[in-house]
Amino acid sequence: MSKRIVAQHRIYVRDRLAKGKPKQFYRLLVFGSPTVLRAFLREQDRLNPWLKSKSGWRDTLGVARYFGIKTLPRKPKQVGIIGLCKQHIGAGVVSHEMVHAAMYATHPGKSVAGFRFTRAYDEVLAWTVGDMTAQFYRWFWKNEKRIKALPT
Repeated sequence: MSKRIVAQHRIYVRDRLAKGKPKQFYRLLVFGSPTVLRAFLREQDRLNPWLKSKSGWRDTLGVARYFGIKTLPRKPKQVGIIGLCKQHIGAGVVSHEMVHAAMYATHPGKSVAGFRFTRAYDEVLAWTVGDMTAQFYRWFWKNEKRIKALPT
């Protein structure tokens, strides 16, 4: 059986207009397999019922969870987790989860430019960005030598 968490890192939430070092971050957790990630998420649901997924995590290859800091007396440094499986760390899955994380951290439940960031809209956007990013990298890695050889 694979180890539960094979790597950890911090992904900082950066406001491009803010000065100084970013203070808030997501904890990035890389799991040994999708089965281990899903077991972790089910355990998180059991401990924190307000975070519970409706899908039960049956097809999940990655996750971005925001802790909902609006209700806390002060802003915590860790605002959520991003969970990935080591077998599925491709451009599509990573960009998909980063879209979720960025939207949750910057506009949880707010309207921006006429769009209300809801879970349904957020999922559609994350799938689209993930798919477009994966298409780009499939093309880029296939043509990398030819592209790098082009004159600038």
